[in-house]
Amino acid sequence: REFDLIIQRPSYNIAIKSVTVPQSIDAGETFPIDIVLKNVGYNDLDDLYVTAIIPALGVEKTGYFGDLVALECEGRHCDDDETDTVSRRIYLEVPYGVEAGVYTLEVEVKNDDMISSVAKQITISNDFSETIIVENFRQTVAVGEDAEYSLLIVNPTNKLKVYRITAESTGSVTARVSGSVVVVPAGSSEVVKVIANADSEGEYEFIVDVFSGEEFVKSITLSMNVTGSKSLSASPIVVLTVVLAIIFIVLLVVLIVLIGKKPEKSEEFGESYY
Repeated sequence: REFDLIIQRPSYNIAIKSVTVPQSIDAGETFPIDIVLKNVGYNDLDDLYVTAIIPALGVEKTGYFGDLVALECEGRHCDDDETDTVSRRIYLEVPYGVEAGVYTLEVEVKNDDMISSVAKQITISNDFSETIIVENFRQTVAVGEDAEYSLLIVNPTNKLKVYRITAESTGSVTARVSGSVVVVPAGSSEVVKVIANADSEGEYEFIVDVFSGEEFVKSITLSMNVTGSKSLSASPIVVLTVVLAIIFIVLLVVLIVLIGKKPEKSEEFGESYY
């Protein structure tokens, strides 16, 4: 005997036909995601929402894709505005400070009746992964002498940023920042000086923290090797004091010599008249 079998499609089912992204994505870039959906279920799908997310970066965007009907036009009239397929675009913004590498992009489609998702690998490049650049992490100075460190703060974004820098003073180390609040225009950089000294010999470390607004950016550990006592020649003020003292002594000696030298008395000759 022969039997005719009719297989019914699932009541609610969506097919994510394609997810297209650019081959090259740069940090800080807002890139498009083209998504094509098709209703492959038996019933209509109402109020579809699509969410694109990069979990490792904590960025996501949700878009409304509308309704998709289940087209069964045999035996009934299908309106022109009825469709079982939709193509839309969502934009995602990649943060500027992310590391270059391969990340997972997840696309999730859902409404009140169903949920479906796919994952895709994307590649992100970053030429400015380091926004805080330190010229020299270690300095060697004498006791009481200032060690100076240069921090280059780079703002690769297209917006002005305000950075706050704090230096930790601990134990024998006293540290300070030349400008604790720095305004860096978009696409430019600024140099900040960190100055530290110690009142005794030894190896020291101290921490410098950088914030962008209230957001923590980076913690930097700087080290200082302090040896011996500060030499007099190392201080311009001391050198100037010694030179002025020598000049004063020379002038004083010359003055004493001039005062001690008495002028000879001239003989007076008078004429007598008789």
